[in-house]
Amino acid sequence: MEFDNFNEVETNMKKRFKKLKGIILCLIIAIPSWILGKKFEIIGGAVIAIIVGMIIALFWKEKSDFEDGIKFTSKKILQWAVVLLGFGLNLGVVYQTGMQSLPIIVSTIATSLIIAFVLHKVLHISGNISTLIGCGSSICGGSAVAATASVIEAEDEEVAQAISVIFFFNVLAAILFPPLGSLLGFSTVSGEAFGIFAGTAINDTSSVTAAATTWDSMWGLGTATLDKAVTVKLTRTLAIIPITLILAFVRTKQSGKEGKKVNLKTIFPFFILYFIGASVITTIAVGCGVPTSFFAPFKDISKFLIVMAMVAIGLNTDIVKLIKKGGRPIIMGLSCWVGITLVSLILQSIMGIW
Repeated sequence: MEFDNFNEVETNMKKRFKKLKGIILCLIIAIPSWILGKKFEIIGGAVIAIIVGMIIALFWKEKSDFEDGIKFTSKKILQWAVVLLGFGLNLGVVYQTGMQSLPIIVSTIATSLIIAFVLHKVLHISGNISTLIGCGSSICGGSAVAATASVIEAEDEEVAQAISVIFFFNVLAAILFPPLGSLLGFSTVSGEAFGIFAGTAINDTSSVTAAATTWDSMWGLGTATLDKAVTVKLTRTLAIIPITLILAFVRTKQSGKEGKKVNLKTIFPFFILYFIGASVITTIAVGCGVPTSFFAPFKDISKFLIVMAMVAIGLNTDIVKLIKKGGRPIIMGLSCWVGITLVSLILQSIMGIW
């Protein structure tokens, strides 16, 4: 009996060591990707990480000793990153900004999801990829993809496809939106109109920051546009909560129809509850006088964990296959991006913001 117990302990130790090897590998690749992402913020560490991972995967065919850790990083660590993201949300500030921008945020999210659903049917694009692109384009880029992927159990290649498409239009937005705002006649003495435009029509925080900072620099507005854009962007992030819960409910119903046993623990996105808890803790703490800068490290750790997870996803992705399948998802990403931009502009005009 004692010998059997010893064998069991030894087997468990070997499994843990194998998992640790994969995690450490992702960590080692994530560090330079993170540093490069800081230098080239318009691209971001997450995109650099996924590209590096895919390039390594081209030449590294035998990775069975690392697979457990790579899978753990792409799934579980991704969820931890979303939880820590909650520490960047002061619900009081989000509420104040949301009262003004909420109609635009809800409309742009609905527009993106409807476009993604229609093109999923018309172009016969995978349901998972359509969901990831629709949610990522409408809510908050990589963070939304991370949260959604965990609920729908998307394959790593599907996540990589969605991230690649969203990144492409993020970069375009960061470059094109400031001159577009000038052409359209946005106020150059206040950052409010362009801040709301950037915060609702660009999905990733890095690109929102880049576009808003450019507008501030163009017109000497300090950080007025940036402050507005980032707060609007954080308000959009809260949409992760209802979207993931709805997706979990839909998946539960589908599993029931297919005659599969539904285990609530495996389907319900409990990490979203922790995300809400982190937001509540931040809100209460800030209300009690804790400076918002106290929570900055949590946000940085969250972003770094996303970079780690993107390394793992890249390592599990066939870049050749990704390029071959890229045409229709790019059309979907473009359609979502244009739809969101137009709806944001139309509603700002109607509401008298622009």
